[in-house]
Amino acid sequence: MGKSKDKLPPVELLHNSPSVVLNLSDQKFKRDYLNHLQWTEPIVQMLQELDDQVQVARVIRLALEVDLMLGAKLAGVVKQEFQQQTVSLVASLKVPETCRSYLLRITACEQAIASVDEMLAKEDDHLQNPEKFKHSTPEISILEPIIDSLNVNALIEALLDQNSGVRRTAAIQLGQISTPQALEALMQAVRDEDSIVRACAVCALGNIGNPLAVDALKQVLNSDRSDIRVCAVESLGQIHHPSAVNALIEALHDQDFSIRSVAAIGLGQIGDDSVIDNLIEALQDENFEVRENATESLGKIGKSKAVDALIQALKDEMPEVRGGAAGALGQIRDPKAVDLLIQALEDEDYGVRIRAAHALGNIDDIVAIPALIHALNSGGISEAAACALANIGTPLAVDALVQACKGEQNSYIFYDSLDAIGQVANPLSLDVLVKACQHEVLAVRESAAQALGKIGAPQALPQLWEMLVTTPGIKVSSVVEAIASIQTSCGYYNYALYKAKKS
Repeated sequence: MGKSKDKLPPVELLHNSPSVVLNLSDQKFKRDYLNHLQWTEPIVQMLQELDDQVQVARVIRLALEVDLMLGAKLAGVVKQEFQQQTVSLVASLKVPETCRSYLLRITACEQAIASVDEMLAKEDDHLQNPEKFKHSTPEISILEPIIDSLNVNALIEALLDQNSGVRRTAAIQLGQISTPQALEALMQAVRDEDSIVRACAVCALGNIGNPLAVDALKQVLNSDRSDIRVCAVESLGQIHHPSAVNALIEALHDQDFSIRSVAAIGLGQIGDDSVIDNLIEALQDENFEVRENATESLGKIGKSKAVDALIQALKDEMPEVRGGAAGALGQIRDPKAVDLLIQALEDEDYGVRIRAAHALGNIDDIVAIPALIHALNSGGISEAAACALANIGTPLAVDALVQACKGEQNSYIFYDSLDAIGQVANPLSLDVLVKACQHEVLAVRESAAQALGKIGAPQALPQLWEMLVTTPGIKVSSVVEAIASIQTSCGYYNYALYKAKKS
């Protein structure tokens, strides 16, 4: 029992008997072959060998009727003597100029690319200007030959130069070189007579991040200059080592609030669980910046041990601290904080309300949905509330966003809800997004297109193509990416042809 030719694998059929396919009616050829991604490469191979100019032109014309990107791709793979004719079919399409130019690029034909060279030249404004990179300061120009050669010994020698500007630049450059010699030289430079050189050396040690520098940095904490001490604390925060942690804990009790504030940040950067109690204690500091930074660091460490203290910080007199506490609770994601965060949605401070909404979205507890819906429509924080509902992503939360999109089409609530819907790729929002493809605001259409691409719904393909070929100024790449994403997901190009075949 032999197999009939139309049952052969795609490559074999088109390679051995292309006439079997080419003799089909236009509609059947489009519906059964051109429309399916699995046939694209076999058709490419067929066109690369096809000598019949009439049939070549026919295939390209039909492919363009199926999908413009498919047609453009195939127009560029035919034999060279036919390319002028096939590319002209693409160039003559009645579509916006930006869309036509995009399609011509897809052909990858030299004559097509030449037709858009002028536009590409105008878009390319990133050509390097040699004049931009000339050193302007005398200190750096002195060191140019040293920096270019990356000679560590020369840079170390430059740290002893009489010119303080040269010493400053040498310290900065050594901060990019993690060698024992560079480290030792910088640890000596923290005692330079010039305060800026000392500061550069301290920052350079932080960039290197070697624990061997901790003792040198701790000595700098005894400096009479607070700005250099701040630099030392910042550098300690970049060194992830227990010895640096101990130094930062000491700095957390410094008399200077700026030192305490930076120390609180540094402890969060290191992220050691052992410092949670110290940071909780810092939530009682007399300076609100210290308290705020302590909340942020507790959020980065992310342990439930800090939840009770952060809940108390939601009642702080300073909005910066309350906002920091809300953000930290959102990072820790302990449901214990939900009730207090819901209350924070009514905080007198706008920033606190925003961070509370985002925190509730991160915790992802359905208990918060009614409060977030209320905040979406009346709390003045529609963007944050919409994002939170999208993060929760239950049917009830998504439906609230869908309903908000059915209201006033030019309100902040509409824009914020539509943008949030686009992030969750939920099929429940399909109708709203399809409708948004016809919105008067270009950015709304583009956002809807991207969201439809994430959902991967093939029934949206007609609306996306209509948007692409009828909208001057549309960002072609974003719509094309959405279309391609859907096509890859469903395995075909044209939704109408697919429906016709199924029926």
